[in-house]
Amino acid sequence: MSSSDNSEYEIATPYTVKRIRQFSKLHSGIPSKLAFRKLTKANETNAARASITEHRANRLKETLQIEQKKRRRGKKLNLVGEPSGRAQFFGTKEVLAAQAREAEKLELAEKEKLEKEKEKEEKAVTKAVKEALAVEEKRRKAEQQAINKQVRLEEHNQGVLDRANARKAVAAAKKEAVEAAKAAKKAKPSRIVILRVGSTILASLGSEEQVVVEEPEEEVRVVPQQTRAGRQIVLPQRLRK
Repeated sequence: MSSSDNSEYEIATPYTVKRIRQFSKLHSGIPSKLAFRKLTKANETNAARASITEHRANRLKETLQIEQKKRRRGKKLNLVGEPSGRAQFFGTKEVLAAQAREAEKLELAEKEKLEKEKEKEEKAVTKAVKEALAVEEKRRKAEQQAINKQVRLEEHNQGVLDRANARKAVAAAKKEAVEAAKAAKKAKPSRIVILRVGSTILASLGSEEQVVVEEPEEEVRVVPQQTRAGRQIVLPQRLRK
């Protein structure tokens, strides 16, 4: 047999952590079938040992729990509800008292149960009422927000309309003022004939002594314009006279 065959037969099964670490360093570079079989056998053996150890630990734990339960002292029933440091003997009177006490305990437990259920129902009703109020408040706020939004929109539209009307009124007033100024320039002064005392109309008309009085031009007054809402329109400074 060659030296390589002898080295293969010298491979030991690694069971411990140290052996497995050494085995990994030696055979990780050039693995062989024999090394693989040895490693598989070691893994199976270690897995079986771990399972047995875990089973033993669980059984020991259960045994300790059973032993602790056995060593516990039982509580006194105290059926009659009176302290007693010695053995109790039950006759008819004691049995009836124990039954009455047990019935009282059951009644008290039932009463507490009903109170808890009632309290639970009250909490549920209170919660439902709060949720309903919250939903109603949310709906009311949403409606109020919608109303406020609509009011703001209407106010904005009314403001736009008022400003447009104001601009139109200012333009109309300016146009009227310009036309009035043009008409005043084109108008001729009227003549007034003053008759002398004791003269006739024809003589006065034929005489050269006539007094011409020019009537003063009437001041053009611009009537203040108002919007539909009743607000007075203020003209710009350049249009005021």
